[in-house]
Amino acid sequence: MTQEANERQRLLQQVPQLIKEGKAPPEQIMLAGTKTFLPTSDGFKWIKVTDPDATVAIAKGMSNSVGGYATSTTYGTLNRGRTALERGEAEIYSLYDKNNIPHMTVEYLTNKAVPPEGRTDEAIKNTIAQFTGNGPLTANDKPGPMYVPHIRALVDRLNPTRVPDTIRQLLKNN
Repeated sequence: MTQEANERQRLLQQVPQLIKEGKAPPEQIMLAGTKTFLPTSDGFKWIKVTDPDATVAIAKGMSNSVGGYATSTTYGTLNRGRTALERGEAEIYSLYDKNNIPHMTVEYLTNKAVPPEGRTDEAIKNTIAQFTGNGPLTANDKPGPMYVPHIRALVDRLNPTRVPDTIRQLLKNN
């Protein structure tokens, strides 16, 4: 590994502890390979992953497995991991606060999505396949009501044909 890669790994390992201590993780780690997709309210913004390696920082901040998109070719709903992101079949979004700490992770399957081998389900296109997190380090918890304005903003922007039942119910109840 290069010195730069070693430094990145060192900083990534610090992310969970910094979040536990209420400190902002390094911006250069949390924002590398992403772009702002949709600012919302209260200093929050949806970021879009532009480089599969960026999922590693999100995974550290969320304590979930989305980092599999950086390292696996058999990860995610399409079972193609990094390849699905690189081909534009899947997109990853994360809700970041003003300190660039992730609160939620979203897997969106685009109109380019091809069903995994053995499936012919074309209904996967333009769908939110996964929507998880209820704050930093909350893994795959279901989002809570406090995030409804941010969730609604993303759903309105993406205009998917399907969203997970938990999200549909959350939006309906709030």
